[in-house]
Amino acid sequence: MRRDAALEVSVEIDAPAEVIWPMVSDLTRMGEWSPECTGVRWKGAVAAGQPGARFSGRNRKSFWHWSTKCTIVSAVPNRELAWTVSFFGFSVAYWAYRLEPAANGATVATEQWRDLRTVPLFHWGPAIKLITGISDRVGTNEANMRSTLERLKLAAEQRSAA
Repeated sequence: MRRDAALEVSVEIDAPAEVIWPMVSDLTRMGEWSPECTGVRWKGAVAAGQPGARFSGRNRKSFWHWSTKCTIVSAVPNRELAWTVSFFGFSVAYWAYRLEPAANGATVATEQWRDLRTVPLFHWGPAIKLITGISDRVGTNEANMRSTLERLKLAAEQRSAA
């Protein structure tokens, strides 16, 4: 995998950011949208969803299960939520959701991922596959991001229409 790997996937959702924001900012619901992340558990004294808040992310792929430690780095209501991820104390990724106004009251929702790994072992395919069951992290993330955003779109549009 390239050490400068980064992805950005967007979808237009026929709902205002005020409808979508509570869905993406409540990371305990991530398992509803994501095919890999099954949910999170908030840790520490900083309020959930605020910069500096920490959480444990639970993930699964087939019969592989693993968790990560995450820290919110940006939380701008109705606009952006971003966090960094570490695994065994090493930085591995940056994730973000951005919401931007589109025509006719719709919102463009963008999911972003950036590889932060600097430890060579975490770039070695067999080690990653052993831990996660995933041999192509970039391709898997792109497919998962598209799936996550499509599920979010469906749920947000149903909520907005109600």
